[in-house]
Amino acid sequence: RCEMRTRRVGGLTGVVAVAAGGGADAGHSLAVTRHGDTYAWGCDRWQQLGLGSAEAGAVGYTWEGGKLWQTAPRRVEALRGVVDVAAGADHSLALAHDGQVYAWGRGNDGQLGDRAFVGPPRRLAALSASKSRTPKAVGAQNACSCAIFDDGSVDCVGACARVGAALREALKGQRDADPAQVFQIGGSTCELAAIFKTDRAFKKRTSSQNWGADLASQHEQQRYKQDMGFQSPPRGPF
Repeated sequence: RCEMRTRRVGGLTGVVAVAAGGGADAGHSLAVTRHGDTYAWGCDRWQQLGLGSAEAGAVGYTWEGGKLWQTAPRRVEALRGVVDVAAGADHSLALAHDGQVYAWGRGNDGQLGDRAFVGPPRRLAALSASKSRTPKAVGAQNACSCAIFDDGSVDCVGACARVGAALREALKGQRDADPAQVFQIGGSTCELAAIFKTDRAFKKRTSSQNWGADLASQHEQQRYKQDMGFQSPPRGPF
């Protein structure tokens, strides 16, 4: 059931990027602070929260506190210096300030960049920086993972036949978007509606406590930009 009431997520401040994914019987959310820390909460059935050991795999994964669901944001200890996040149906992506893309969660369709059934946060080489180009944002939907690069190209991995075109267009379109806007491509219709309402609320300059997290004020965005060495604040999440 789609619940559209505003609700603050406690324990988060200085949030500059958010993402939500999952379907009717599951769902997870991600947030990035201006310090580059990543937080995750929701369903961890497929390790999409990234809270287990970096050495864990399909066998040996221990859910934090023995809980399949985390109702409060938990820090993803394996990641540092993150500037953008994305959430698919059962997997997650993060873009670090050095241009490296990390993926974790369910991976049986290749959305983690390999054929791992499930996995902790690991570098996704196909979408990470190379000598010729650097990713600027990441996007995910269902079992598809994408990144847009500084040369305007967009690459995707996973099961992208049905959603890849939409993700590519969304990533390209965000380059010309208002940096104050918040976008989400992926997840359920309910999640999309929530993100669109977030955008309207932000434009009306209502409380930053609306729609899940402390959406960054322009001051926080500017501080984040300076801290991370970027010329403009991140335009996301996707």
